[in-house]
Amino acid sequence: MCLPRRWSGVFTSLVLFALLGGAARAEDGPNSGAAPILVVTDRQYAANPFGDYLAEILRGEGLVEFATTDLATLGAGPDGAGRLAARRVVVLAQMRLDPAAQSAFREFVRTGGLLVAMRPDAELADVFGIRVEGTLPEQLLQYFAVARELPDGMSPGLGITASSLQYHGEATRYALDGARVLAFLSKDAETPSPNPAVTLHEFGKGRAVAFAFDLAKSVVLMRQGNPDWQNSEGDGMPQYRPMDMFFRADGRRYCDAARMSIPQADEAQRLLANLVLTLSDRPLPRMWYLPKMHKVILVNTGDAEDMAETQIDPVLDTCAKYGGRFSVYLRNGPPNRGIERTSVEKEAAWRKAGHEVGVHVWAGGKDGEGAAEALDQAFGTIVGDIEKKFGHRSPTVRSHTIDWTGWVDMAAIEAKHGTGMDMNYYHYIKSASPVDAYGYFNGTGMPQRFIDAQGQLLPIYQATTEWPDEWFADSKLTVDQTVGVMKKMFEAAEAGYYSAMVNNIHPPRYNGSDKITPEWPTVIWKYCQEKGIPSWSGAMLLDFVEARNATRFENLVWRVAPDGKQSELGFTFRAPVAGQDLTVMIPAEWSGRKLASVTADGKPVDVKTDRIKGLAYGMFTTGAAQCEVVARYAK
Repeated sequence: MCLPRRWSGVFTSLVLFALLGGAARAEDGPNSGAAPILVVTDRQYAANPFGDYLAEILRGEGLVEFATTDLATLGAGPDGAGRLAARRVVVLAQMRLDPAAQSAFREFVRTGGLLVAMRPDAELADVFGIRVEGTLPEQLLQYFAVARELPDGMSPGLGITASSLQYHGEATRYALDGARVLAFLSKDAETPSPNPAVTLHEFGKGRAVAFAFDLAKSVVLMRQGNPDWQNSEGDGMPQYRPMDMFFRADGRRYCDAARMSIPQADEAQRLLANLVLTLSDRPLPRMWYLPKMHKVILVNTGDAEDMAETQIDPVLDTCAKYGGRFSVYLRNGPPNRGIERTSVEKEAAWRKAGHEVGVHVWAGGKDGEGAAEALDQAFGTIVGDIEKKFGHRSPTVRSHTIDWTGWVDMAAIEAKHGTGMDMNYYHYIKSASPVDAYGYFNGTGMPQRFIDAQGQLLPIYQATTEWPDEWFADSKLTVDQTVGVMKKMFEAAEAGYYSAMVNNIHPPRYNGSDKITPEWPTVIWKYCQEKGIPSWSGAMLLDFVEARNATRFENLVWRVAPDGKQSELGFTFRAPVAGQDLTVMIPAEWSGRKLASVTADGKPVDVKTDRIKGLAYGMFTTGAAQCEVVARYAK
């Protein structure tokens, strides 16, 4: 049983005091209840509006023990430094700082804090141990590479891919003035440059990390595409789609095809997570990415086109036979489309069996002027049709012919009408060697929210569809080649690319309109069943991600015994709902001590140790909505 909220801090303190034998040295000050990580943004900084996405990155990485503030709020009043003193880590968005703010951040580091800054103000160069020597203009393809291990054994980049990674946006050219290099900018995909991409400097009692490029902006552009290419043709196929923001028919690329097998955006933000976790002055818990301790899941979706009723049953029934669930997207338009021809009873039976029924909007393929209005009207109509007939909205969605408008305008339209996850970032790159043209064209295998050009996070998640059936079939792949591509990505995800893989299995194709789609899904569903890989609907993924990202760690307390041999981390785990199989990760080693035991509400929990992106964690899964966690370390 979890204790009432009003007792949580008292309970944690008593447990820690008892287990440490009474006397202990508290490592937290009077504001120990404050979130240990603070994200500072500046919404008035017009040169780069994406600072708020740093919080979305921390959520994505499971570092949910953070608070956010705007620079104007932080600077209100005379005690900016005092407002920072309760925090252990500050993540600073790209911005310009006035002298008072400069002084506050300087003091924060000098007195022992960890400051991680995106392209920090040049007036703080001494804090970061660098000199600013100019700006590197943005190019379509530009790269950085992580230092795998430093001479002193520190290894925040040890678990990150050894390949260079793309970044987007401008970069600052730094010279070292006492700092160490954690990552280098590259001249091209294979050639390192002398310019640092990420640096670390000891300043006073604290540490300061500088990114030469803005990680938030880079991840946003990598995931969402080049805004300069929005509403324009680029993939050589009629109609505008998200892929048009990544590839141009004239050969220009925003995504390096040679890096598509790497979830580059995910790897880059996992570097940030590693930096925070290894450089913090105390252990910090985090959330695992997927249900239980799974490293990959399969999400099954299918655009039904004009099929309905028993025409859709075969794919749903076979998926369910192997323990899977499925999202089927119906079109509207009387008298012969899916919503009109599917009975209330049939739709209810599908959902009772655990499947999802959503919408497949079509606005006539309109591009350019008037497209946003047409799609808004069409989406409102189809969502209204499904709600009127079946009594619910569409949790997740994919457009017919993957229609899009604006940079993220279509996502905003979907969110406006109550949809929570978009599946329209859809892989169909053309290649002379299609069996090798697989992967993460937008650099991610994990859902995160969209952000618009004004820096406003949208209440809708972006999930990439990596495995469309028509890409396999139209590229003339065999069943064995198709399954080989999928298994290779499954294995890479298990090995460290942790992903939610989305397919599209059209019921018309599954029912026999091409040669391979009736066969490969069964092979993959059987493979997932044998390997224990969850096979979910889109709605199940959305429910999990919303629960995970709304979970919080509160009232963190770190205490060390007088002899220094034992220490304990205590915190409140608080999830919005119970039963989502959320997994907590606690550093398995800290300052020469090893994790000895973990309790939840005073009861021992079964902890599995695993190494994630180079760092060792003790991990346990809970279905509780709230509990008090105590992790004990010993030498």
